[in-house]
Amino acid sequence: MEAWHFKLVEHMRSHFAEKNYEVLQLALVISPTDIYTFINYASEFLKMSCSFLVVGYLGTLRKQPKLIFEDFMVLTESLMLDCNIPIIEKCKEELMKTPLTDWTELIERTASTVHLSDKGTVQEAIIEFIQAYGSVDKTFSTDLFLSGSPLGLIMRETKNKANSKQLGLSHYSVGALRKVERQLWCVPSGDGKTRIMPYTGVIALKTGMFQKVYLVFDNQHLMERDRADFEDLWRLAACEEKVEYHVGYDFEPEENSLILIDESDRVMFE
Repeated sequence: MEAWHFKLVEHMRSHFAEKNYEVLQLALVISPTDIYTFINYASEFLKMSCSFLVVGYLGTLRKQPKLIFEDFMVLTESLMLDCNIPIIEKCKEELMKTPLTDWTELIERTASTVHLSDKGTVQEAIIEFIQAYGSVDKTFSTDLFLSGSPLGLIMRETKNKANSKQLGLSHYSVGALRKVERQLWCVPSGDGKTRIMPYTGVIALKTGMFQKVYLVFDNQHLMERDRADFEDLWRLAACEEKVEYHVGYDFEPEENSLILIDESDRVMFE
């Protein structure tokens, strides 16, 4: 056990709270963080019915990689969403065999197959967005990732592949920028937001719509994680020099640039 675990035990002994044992179980798989913040958050999570899945999993576990507290928060928020109940049920057996650090990704991957059961192709997804929000230029209303196309070859080689619905939104959102310069898309947890952002950037750059792409995050950890996950995508697209990652909006964008903001409701800028 690490030093912060001993301090946590001392605190728990002197402050009676429900489910002390479960809080300590969670602490053993979390990287060191502020004790009071962790206790308050973990205690609230353990009141939720979905927490039994994590508690049951930890009860059978001996050792696994430590989960950063911010990632734990992302995971618990995903578990608490009603729309994710059938998704979690579908991959429950696999979750029990997977490190907690990989649960969010597994839920997201499973969600793709659930949410896209009636969207077999990128073209179908693009048409759905057009029917819902209006037309876009022909360049963006046609699947740019068809087998044998330049972007199709990139998709075949990259490690983090986007699914049809994610690519459909990436096509549509770039095309719609000719009409609406600022867009806010609400992407539910599990629908692949982390893939939509970089693929939107790739489409924007490879079609010549923009000359530079900035991806903005609200904390260093998320930025570094996403940059590492999609490093090979930017390399395969030959766009490394045209992409910048930032925490917050403290930078001066170049002209003809696209700014993609993760959790935009948390980032305030003029």
